Amino acid sequence: MYVSTKGSSNGNGSYDHPFNTIGQALEQVKTLRQQSQISKQGIRIQIESGHYFLQEALVLNEEYSDTTDVPLVITSSRAKLTVLSGGLIVNEWTHQGANLYVAEVPSSADWYPKQLFCNGKKMPRASLPQKGYLLTDGPLSQYSFIRSWKPYQFGAVKVLRDTALQAFCGFQYQTKDRLYWSGLDTENAEIITYHSWDCTWQLIDKLDYDYRNVHLTSPSRYPVGFFSNHMRYRIENVSNGLDQPGEWYYNRDEKQVYFLAPESLEPNEAEIIIPRLTELVRIEGSSVSSRATNIRFEGITFQHNDYTMQFNRKSRDWYQNHDTWGYSDAQAAPNSGQAILVKNAKNITFQKCTFQDMGSYALNIATGCEEISITNNHFRRLGAGAILLGSQNAHLKGTSVSRNTIIKNNLIEQYGTIHPAGVGIWLANAQQNQIIHNEIRYGGYSGISLGWTWGSGKSLTSDNLIANNNIHHVLQELADGGGIYTLGRQRNTVIKENYIHHIGKHKRAIGAPNNGIFFDEGSRHITVTNNVLEHIQAPSTFRFNRVNKSQITLGGNVTKPGELDSPIAKKIIRSARILNTK
Repeated sequence: MYVSTKGSSNGNGSYDHPFNTIGQALEQVKTLRQQSQISKQGIRIQIESGHYFLQEALVLNEEYSDTTDVPLVITSSRAKLTVLSGGLIVNEWTHQGANLYVAEVPSSADWYPKQLFCNGKKMPRASLPQKGYLLTDGPLSQYSFIRSWKPYQFGAVKVLRDTALQAFCGFQYQTKDRLYWSGLDTENAEIITYHSWDCTWQLIDKLDYDYRNVHLTSPSRYPVGFFSNHMRYRIENVSNGLDQPGEWYYNRDEKQVYFLAPESLEPNEAEIIIPRLTELVRIEGSSVSSRATNIRFEGITFQHNDYTMQFNRKSRDWYQNHDTWGYSDAQAAPNSGQAILVKNAKNITFQKCTFQDMGSYALNIATGCEEISITNNHFRRLGAGAILLGSQNAHLKGTSVSRNTIIKNNLIEQYGTIHPAGVGIWLANAQQNQIIHNEIRYGGYSGISLGWTWGSGKSLTSDNLIANNNIHHVLQELADGGGIYTLGRQRNTVIKENYIHHIGKHKRAIGAPNNGIFFDEGSRHITVTNNVLEHIQAPSTFRFNRVNKSQITLGGNVTKPGELDSPIAKKIIRSARILNTK
C-alpha cells in the first residue's frame, strides 16, 4: 500500500489512490490482520518522498504484528527523501522592524519551544555569552562551607541532599560577570551547568545582587563547589542575548517566538520548524508474552523531536510537588528521552535510515526486546546520544531482559548537542548483543558505555561483543569517561579489535582524565584484546577505578607508538570500520 503527501483521506492505499497519512495505512494494516487477509509475503507500506509532520507518535503494538514471520515493512520510495518529523511548521511571522520577526506559538503545561530549524539548519538560541562559557564563583553564599570539601565527598552530598536541598539550587556568579546579570531576562532564561560527567538544565527563581547569588528553581545532581567552585555555565533563551542574525528566543508569558532573521531571509518564505513531539514512533507490545513482532523500517529519515525538561534523578518527586522546569541526570543522560521507543518487541529492524536533529536519544531498545537489528543507519546532530539498549534496572527477570540486538555498520556523529553527557551507544542490563563495525565520533561524552551497576551490586549485563568499531574525537565536553567506558560485572563480555583514537579533554572540563578505555567501579569478567589505541591525551591509555585488575583479561592491545606500524595494528585499523553497505 502507498502513502503520499498528494494522497487523500478518502484514498484506498493503492498506487493511484494513496493514503495521505501513515496513520491511515497503519489502520488498514490492523484491519487486514484482524481479518487474516495477509499474504505470506507480508505487508509493505511505501511512503513516497516528502515531509510528513506527525500530529502524534505512531504506535505499533501486537495488533499490527504477526508471530509467523510475516513482516510489516515500512519503507521510502528511495527516489527522494522521505521524512517523518515531530516538528511544527511556524508561519505567519510579523515584521517588527530591521530583521526582527515574531510569531505566536502556543505552549502547554508540559511543552514550550526549545529548538528552531530554518531551512534545515538548527538556529542558535539567544544566549550569554554569545560564544563559550561563563564560570561560577562557588556555591550559594549561605552554603560556603562546600568550598572546603575535599574532592568526591559523596557521603557529604547525600547528607546535604537530605537536609538542605536548596544548596543544589544555585551558585554565585563572578564579580566580572555582573554585566550579564544586570537586567537579565530572568523569566525566560535557562541555564546549563557543566559538572564533571553530567550537566544540569535549570530555570531562574530569583537573583541576589548583593551576594551575587543565582537561585534556581530545581536542584542539580551535585552542588556547585563539589567538583570545583568554577564550573562552566551558559545562559540561554534570553532577550538580552538576541543580537546576532539567526538567533531566536521564546517568551513563555507572551507565547511568542522572536527571530532575528539572517540577511536576505524572509521567514514567511522559509521553512521554519519547531520540534513538538518527544516521541515519533513507539513499537511496544502490551507485555513480554504479547510482543510487537516482525516490523521493519527501511530508508526513512526520522527528524525533529523535543526533549524533556521535567526530570531530576536524585529527587524523583520534585516535579510532582513543584510547578517548574529543569533536568538533572546521571552520566550518559539515560532519562533524556528518545525519538523512537522499542519495548516488548521481537524481530524489529531499522535499516538504512537516518536519525537527525533530535533533542534526545534517537532510539531506545528498552526491556523485553529480542532480535533487534540496527544496521547501516546514519545518526547525526543528536541532543543526547544515538542508542539506548537495555535498562537501568538490574532486577529484571527472564525475558524482560533484552538480548540479541545487533548494532552494526552505523555512523554516529555530532551527539550531545543539548545533553553533553549523552553517549554514542549505552548498553546496560542486556545480554548477548553485538556492537560491531560502527564509527562513533564528535560527541560530548563517552563513545560506548557498558554496564550500570556501581561496585559489586547485581548486574544483568553479560555476553556482549564490542568489536571492530572506530571511536574517535569523543569526550569533547566532559571529563572522567572513555572512548569505551565500563561499569560493574559483565560476565563473558568481549571488547576486541576496536580502533580508539584522538581522545582528549576540554580545557575547562573538571575531573579525572578521559581515557581510551576506562574500567570504572566493579568492572570485571571482561576480555579486552587486540585493540589499537593512539592519540590518547591522558597519561594512561587504560584506567582502572576501584577495579580488581586480575578480573579483566588484557592481551594483544597496541598502545605504544612503535607498535602502530606493525602488520597486526594495521590490520586491526583496517577492520575497525563501517563495512560496504551496498
